Amino acid sequence: MICPKCKADIPDDSWFCDQCGSELKFCPNCLVPAKGKRCTRCGAVLVSASALNKNVSSNPPVSPGPVSQQASITDSPCTKSDSATMRPETSSGPHIPDTEPTRLVMMDCPSKIVLLKDKAIIGRTKGDYLNVFSNQPYVSGTHAQIILHSSLKWLIEDLGSTNGTKIENTPLIPHKSYQLKKGQTVEIGFVKFRVE
Repeated sequence: MICPKCKADIPDDSWFCDQCGSELKFCPNCLVPAKGKRCTRCGAVLVSASALNKNVSSNPPVSPGPVSQQASITDSPCTKSDSATMRPETSSGPHIPDTEPTRLVMMDCPSKIVLLKDKAIIGRTKGDYLNVFSNQPYVSGTHAQIILHSSLKWLIEDLGSTNGTKIENTPLIPHKSYQLKKGQTVEIGFVKFRVE
């Protein structure tokens, strides 16, 4: 879909524009993104993607449109079937000390785990962990990267994401690497993980 404000091409399931950061508004009748207060096609009052998602979830649309995919973005409770562990690549690389972290565990859904992997991209539309982040509307398409430093320390780098990355509630400066340590809280978009 095209962002009505900056005209950037963004994924159809976006709630915010990855480029300009604007919250997308939709016509509840036409199911198309628009700017302003009313739809220029039918005159309906525009609503946020989250409000439309609630409406679409309770009243499925008669005809599918680009926004009908919003129905798949829900805040469903975490269950065992939500397991989304990423397996690391098998490698004969260097042995990482046991004192170093090996994974990020989602605090709201502990069965969703991100195993640390060198040069792995975290994103909603691109990267190595799509099964964890694809339904997270506040995570950018290409949000952050995990890096294994030559000192065998794990680092995380925000790639200029819209909603940022934080370690212990401190926002990371984009394109600067920060060490991950066991016990820390990492926030990617608004999704919190515990470093283990």
